[in-house]
Amino acid sequence: MLYIGVLILVLLTGLPLLRLFFFLLSNAMDGRLGDIRSACGGRLVGPLLSTYATAVGSEGTAPALFVTGLGHEPMPKPEGTPVLLLHGLYHNRSAWHVFRRILSREGFHNVRAFSYGSWRGGLDDALKTVRTELRRTMAANPGKRVLLVGHSLGGVIWRIVAAEDEFRDHVGALATLGSPFGGSELALLGVGRVARSLIPGREACRKLRTVKDTPAPKLAVVSPVDDFVFPYGCLEPGGGWRRENVSAMAHVWMLYSPSVARTVIPFLKEAA
Repeated sequence: MLYIGVLILVLLTGLPLLRLFFFLLSNAMDGRLGDIRSACGGRLVGPLLSTYATAVGSEGTAPALFVTGLGHEPMPKPEGTPVLLLHGLYHNRSAWHVFRRILSREGFHNVRAFSYGSWRGGLDDALKTVRTELRRTMAANPGKRVLLVGHSLGGVIWRIVAAEDEFRDHVGALATLGSPFGGSELALLGVGRVARSLIPGREACRKLRTVKDTPAPKLAVVSPVDDFVFPYGCLEPGGGWRRENVSAMAHVWMLYSPSVARTVIPFLKEAA
């Protein structure tokens, strides 16, 4: 048991360090450390420490919550504006456990999170599942525009789907958290076809280059020290988007951060 405990401790503390090493290496080679320092108010050491601390926290939190996201979630009552939450790579709907509680306190009760396969299959399989779930929500809420929120890969998928002719005029707003619109070099170490589609220049990036975004308001929330998405330019959403930098925190911690929720919720309220 002691060896298992030591192994878990090493993984919890060592994996975030390894990702931050790759983050620094990638951004140094891309000449972006100055941009990151500027986004962090002229500092870098403090933001790196903050990201490391929140990475260790999320390294334990995400697996602990994972079991609560198994199975399917029923459709909520169609009262108020519908909100659909989409998780990122290797997660399931449990990723939104904290975020949706904050949404509920702010008056959003027609909220649903669902899971799609990011461990197996390819990007097209994930897109097919997401289209089906969006159609179900639209059918249950006739005449209402749907508010979409996606974390990481979830934001990439929402951007692709929301741009399609079938859905583009049925979206009330699109908010993304730490989404790798330019891919991420960390995906070179990813397992599975969906993960590897996020390698810069690969399938997900190619699809995004052809997207004509939904006309709905769009918000990209970014942590300037993101331990999963690098180099820094991969987080840039491009024209027609509002971008908000939050304080430096780990990629997964954005799901649990009250400051991220406080950035997204007013945006959703404006569109509701």
